[in-house]
Amino acid sequence: MDASTSLSLTPGDCRLRDATGSNLTPDAKAKLFRISSQAEGVFSFSVQSASFDPAVYFQDADSRIRGVASGKNRQGNLTIHVPKGTFTLIVSATTVALGDFQITASFETPRKCEVRPLVIGETEKGNFPEAPCRELDMTLYSTRDLPLQLYSLKVSATSVLTIEMNSGVLDSYVALLSTQNMMLGSDDNSTGGADARLLMSVPAGGYLIRANSQDGKLGGYNLLVKSEQPRQCPAKPLESEITLNSKFNPEGCRYLDLFAPSSRTSPVERYEFANPEKGWIELNMTGSKVQPSLMILDGAGAVQTRQTSLAVGERSQIIYSMKPGVYNLFATTVGNLTNEFLLTFRFNRLPNCPVAELPSAQLASRLTTSNCRVLDYVVPSRDAALAAAYKVPGAKPRMLRAVMQSKSLDTYLYLLDNTGAMVLENDDDGGGFAGTDSLIDNLILDGDHLLVATTFDGDPGEYSIEAKVSEARNCFSGALGVSSIKASAFTTSDCLAREAIPYFSADYKTNLFSVTVPSKGVLNLSASSASLPLLAIVFDEFYQVLGLGLSSTGGTVEMTSPLPSGKYNLGLFAPPGRLGDYRATVDFRGDSGTAPQSARQFTFREGVKPRVRDLTYPSSQTPDEVDVPFEKIKRR
Repeated sequence: MDASTSLSLTPGDCRLRDATGSNLTPDAKAKLFRISSQAEGVFSFSVQSASFDPAVYFQDADSRIRGVASGKNRQGNLTIHVPKGTFTLIVSATTVALGDFQITASFETPRKCEVRPLVIGETEKGNFPEAPCRELDMTLYSTRDLPLQLYSLKVSATSVLTIEMNSGVLDSYVALLSTQNMMLGSDDNSTGGADARLLMSVPAGGYLIRANSQDGKLGGYNLLVKSEQPRQCPAKPLESEITLNSKFNPEGCRYLDLFAPSSRTSPVERYEFANPEKGWIELNMTGSKVQPSLMILDGAGAVQTRQTSLAVGERSQIIYSMKPGVYNLFATTVGNLTNEFLLTFRFNRLPNCPVAELPSAQLASRLTTSNCRVLDYVVPSRDAALAAAYKVPGAKPRMLRAVMQSKSLDTYLYLLDNTGAMVLENDDDGGGFAGTDSLIDNLILDGDHLLVATTFDGDPGEYSIEAKVSEARNCFSGALGVSSIKASAFTTSDCLAREAIPYFSADYKTNLFSVTVPSKGVLNLSASSASLPLLAIVFDEFYQVLGLGLSSTGGTVEMTSPLPSGKYNLGLFAPPGRLGDYRATVDFRGDSGTAPQSARQFTFREGVKPRVRDLTYPSSQTPDEVDVPFEKIKRR
């Protein structure tokens, strides 16, 4: 398909602001074109004008901008890979300008991109021919028309790879990707010229290497992958009340030797320390010619906390309460500054902090410098703000409503369960004159809890706190079979999510069901409504989220891995203030391979992380753009 037409931007055309919602030259005029494609393919648009530099925008069927080209020298070009469908092309100007323009459009099927095998240690002599494979041929809605060649690579053990691409005729660019086409690392001109060199650690497995001509030129190139073992990084012992003068060794351990995949070459000194009991540590790292960075990992390698100074010469400090155990400390620097640094380490046992009785009426109190701190109550925590604690006794699930107010402080509340784990926190939901009071109004489980009153800024000052414990409502709507259909409705008498699900902070109307899975298998929950956006969640018996689905017309959950036999909870949620009918279906497929009768799978597009927001106003959103705040958190 090739087409060409001549038109003009005139004062009577719509504004770019109205066409795109963009604030980029919002008062510029715009011309809109409807574009249709009967098959997946690549559109190329060229706009020329003697009066202005053209700007070209490409929108999908949901009016989302998928491609942008800002022209210069009176010409704008956009090439984009699209699926079958109908789209909108918008032509405007980079400034507020009017005048004639000519637009030319063409369409082609995506070019085939072969994947060639690459052997470590052997130089590949590649060549970009006429009409080469391009980046945009590989990915929907990509606009990068740079020549591309893909290579497959197998790595037998955790290794540090050096990927080099050089050419005397084109600007080399290399990227390392997973076999699912996820970018892991890339390099363009780190060698100082037009050649590319990527140093990166990777675990054993299969990978893709992408070679590009970054300036679009065609011709030959050399590609070489070398491999070496990660450098050894033994841990040095660290004891309390110690001060170490040290220096980063250019030949020593690097960040990428410890973590894979990584392309970070910053030097690292590794230390190990043991906490004999609950307590808090204080770490300080300084150096006039380094930008200190500290990171603590537990024995399983999970990051507990990290801190990086803002600039070279500034201090990096961690004050952190921790459980007993053995931990690793990594001291590093931003960049490759292999200079001297000073490290101090101190361990402190937790003080015997007072816990007051929960007030039955509003209690006025004051935070002073003699108070304990949040990290003395909450473990683990980095919150060193002044705090006071109150015991919330109880032997069964109940509702807790606690309000902390102050005329001078930005109040903050934590709630700890009977194991000492932090289960809720709140900053500004309690209203007040400045909107900075705190509120916890939730269903909590059995056992004593601890309410920790503090401030967001850590300042001393006066506050009041009032708490009320009441009996929990029975929010279950009954049991469902593993093969059942339920037609029901959200009504004014239904529970809210915070009344039905422990530690779940939301005012959504909730219908809650139980289901018993008879054997290992795949459970599916789907729900639809003609009038409501819905959220569907599968919980375990302890209300841990196992899967969720949502959309503007209903939500579907399909568990992608088998569930063991046992009892589960199924939750259906409607936006605050919205009532209406819905239809829910539960299906189960056991290990025998029996297929569910009416399962629908809600899927998110590849590369898009599902969020849950604005469930109340879904009209202009697609399912993977919906984002509902289950819990307002301003955690430090």
